[in-house]
Amino acid sequence: LPTLASPEAAHDFVFVDDVVSAFVLAAERPASEPGAVFNVGSGVQTTLAEVVATARRVLAIDVEPEWGTMTSRSWDTGVWIADSRRIRTELGWEPTVDFEAGFRKQVEWFRANPSLWPLYEAIAARRSSGRLRSAGASKG
Repeated sequence: LPTLASPEAAHDFVFVDDVVSAFVLAAERPASEPGAVFNVGSGVQTTLAEVVATARRVLAIDVEPEWGTMTSRSWDTGVWIADSRRIRTELGWEPTVDFEAGFRKQVEWFRANPSLWPLYEAIAARRSSGRLRSAGASKG
């Protein structure tokens, strides 16, 4: 398992196919106002503990997580749920893939594209060494 911060850190994960469908829908249907902003999210909070449990189950990982091996980041919080009411109401968008189904689809994709795995390992190595900032990291 990778380095881990707090098991209580939470995010609202939305599968890439659902994000793409939201973008396409927003491009195809006129919004109620020009330049309207829509939050795209599942509306479901998932903790890091739940993410790790899913990964361990799907990938048959027996290793126990070592929480706190990574310091929490400024955006790590115990509450993180997207409010996507506007896009649901105005454009009729709904997410269709829950977290575990999306995780399984991602695993299937990696297994179907093994030649890309070294690229992701290299990015992860650079990120963990501090040579690659994660999106949202401060530049201070």
